[in-house]
Amino acid sequence: MNHISIPHSRLALRALVTYAVGGAALRLLYRIATRLRDRRRMYGTPAVGGHPLLGGFPELRRNASRRLAWLQEKFAAHGKDTMLLHGLLFADVGEGDQLITRSPAVVRHVLKDRFDDYVKFGGNPPLAFKTLWEMIGKGLVSRDHGPHAADGGRTWKTQRQLAVTMFTRDKFRDYYLGVFAAKAARVVELLQRRGPAEPVDVVRLFSAFTMDSFGVIAYNADMGMLDALERGVPVDAVPDPRGNGVYAHSFDRGFALLGPMMLALTPRLVLCGLLPPPLAALGTWLTKWTSAPYRAYRRHTRAVHAKSAEFIAQRRAAPEAPEQEDLLSLFMAADDERGVPFRVPSRAHDRVLRNVLLSFMLAGRDTTANTLVWLFYELAQPGQAEVLERLQAEIDSTLNGEAVTYDDIQKRLPYLKGVVYETLRLHPFVSQLILNAVKDDVWPDGTFCPARMNVRVSIDSVCRDPKLYPDPDTFQPTRWIPFREPPQAEFPIFKGGPRLCVGMQMAIFEASLVTVYILQKFTLHIVPGQDLRSGVGFANTIFSHAFKRSQMEVLAKLLV
Repeated sequence: MNHISIPHSRLALRALVTYAVGGAALRLLYRIATRLRDRRRMYGTPAVGGHPLLGGFPELRRNASRRLAWLQEKFAAHGKDTMLLHGLLFADVGEGDQLITRSPAVVRHVLKDRFDDYVKFGGNPPLAFKTLWEMIGKGLVSRDHGPHAADGGRTWKTQRQLAVTMFTRDKFRDYYLGVFAAKAARVVELLQRRGPAEPVDVVRLFSAFTMDSFGVIAYNADMGMLDALERGVPVDAVPDPRGNGVYAHSFDRGFALLGPMMLALTPRLVLCGLLPPPLAALGTWLTKWTSAPYRAYRRHTRAVHAKSAEFIAQRRAAPEAPEQEDLLSLFMAADDERGVPFRVPSRAHDRVLRNVLLSFMLAGRDTTANTLVWLFYELAQPGQAEVLERLQAEIDSTLNGEAVTYDDIQKRLPYLKGVVYETLRLHPFVSQLILNAVKDDVWPDGTFCPARMNVRVSIDSVCRDPKLYPDPDTFQPTRWIPFREPPQAEFPIFKGGPRLCVGMQMAIFEASLVTVYILQKFTLHIVPGQDLRSGVGFANTIFSHAFKRSQMEVLAKLLV
């Protein structure tokens, strides 16, 4: 009897292929069965589908440049404020189906009334967020809360309490007021050095202002971006023995790479996710590291982390650190969730400090820069000449050329507050908030939400809902006069409930102060042919424009 001998290597290869194909098939069948079961349970909810495998994502991608208008059209067509966007039929939860809502009752439900049942990601974050965490880590902004979190929510609760305490300190408020005033004066100085008709790229200007401001607020370190802007060179080319420009450059370039990179990598990463362990991890690793943009992203991440570690080490060695009011000093003087002071050196403490500060840098830098860009874009429109004149008249008559104070902005400049809030309403710095349901739930509007479902609060759709804001697409600062603090569920710009942004008042003050400083000395004209609206895709943030300098410029002219 003849025996056929098969080399061990071929047997191993066959076993590996069988394991990979069989494991992928089982995962695929499970995901499809689970997704179809959930869709049947949600029968009656208006759905956006289209493709049997890719769901509504092809249509969403086709309408990327008009995402908000597309969403508004869908809400209007269905006649409801909640709808189901079919995701990839074969993907994990992060890239799966999404319940999209603009209903204030549902927004309040998921952000406040059932706060513990709707977490950030529930262990199934979208792939883009996983890659984002490689740079900013799991800080306050990205950490899960509540009893369903891995640590029962203790870390988030501790960090949240610390942040709230810090942001309500009078000394810290005085500190950041001084920082914003100094940097705003620097912005005015740069504008005064330009010719009377020389265009100003406000995207670069306000990006530099917010990066420099938050560098001082977070680390007591000037990042040098305004100096680089004045010299017309990249920030990492400015002579700086401290090397802070490297941090600023890598921070900016890393986030500029993230969006386009993940759009390209996500389809392949989803397929890798079908493989059984450890092949899924290996496939993900190979997919990422064979991508040149990802390798560049990782280089920038290493540079940011190295400089962050340097900031922390310098602060531990500084005897005056306990007396300083920057965020790093304040957190270092506090205790962790076990009661151990963060000033005690350890790798865990260094990682927490790094991640928390990076989260604040991301939130604080991008939010105000985005708001300022849109605010000046709106004011510079030819049709808004009356708004600009009224705002400047209020500033001039109230302040009479004097420096603006915190109380001025809070109590004496109502039209300025209307301009800022109207800008936030029309152009929220984050267009959507993504949560994950921990368990089955029924929403106030009757929608059934199954466990592990992605929930997307469409912030810009809420803020342009004609039922809440008549003539919603028109820039009308007077709708906020007399001023009434809007309900969080109808104005979720800064989220809401227990996760309400701790820096909300600081961000509003910062945008208001810079506006006053500039309009006390300049008036505005839009350069013909500029239309920033056409550049908005998945988000209203500056980073979504991929640093296209020519998208919007404003002429700054000295008042006579």
